[in-house]
Amino acid sequence: MKEAYAIELLFNKEFDNYVRSLWDSCSDNSLSNQMGSIKGDVVPHISLGIYEDVSEAEIVSIFKRYKKFKERKAYFESGAVCMFKNTHVTYLNVNVNRDMLNYFENIFKFFSAISDKCSPFYLPYVIIPHISIAQCDDFQQAKKCWEHVIDKFVPQKLLVEKTALFKLLFDDERILVECRKLDEKLLLE
Repeated sequence: MKEAYAIELLFNKEFDNYVRSLWDSCSDNSLSNQMGSIKGDVVPHISLGIYEDVSEAEIVSIFKRYKKFKERKAYFESGAVCMFKNTHVTYLNVNVNRDMLNYFENIFKFFSAISDKCSPFYLPYVIIPHISIAQCDDFQQAKKCWEHVIDKFVPQKLLVEKTALFKLLFDDERILVECRKLDEKLLLE
């Protein structure tokens, strides 16, 4: 199994429940059971960074230092349902504002010692903040799933309350099979 580590923003209970209802709706309608098929601590989130080829001890140590850095909770808006066509992932868009950029920049700075291990999709000013809802096997299925989610979608205001460090386990085909929360940081009022 291939390992990676993710630093993620976690939401208030209301928005967390809303995202889970979309996951359940996709599963109940046989469109995608992606989120239900992953073992462990699967939670709605926005990934701030994904790191590969780094030791757990090293990233946990940096995260412990990062936890001492004071950051505030922030509100964001999600106003669109989108799809990454190449991966067949349906997701909720999260509008980028200065608070969102601050989260990404702070993670990049704190984890600069291992920045060369960060996925290029999570570098500041390259980011596409998103909340994954479903992943399908082909484009036609993904299109049906996207249409279903867009019918259920209501624009949302969401509150970010925590930052967390997760260990990700992938199978040989790079499919995520398990998430384990290693640590978390509460954001300030």
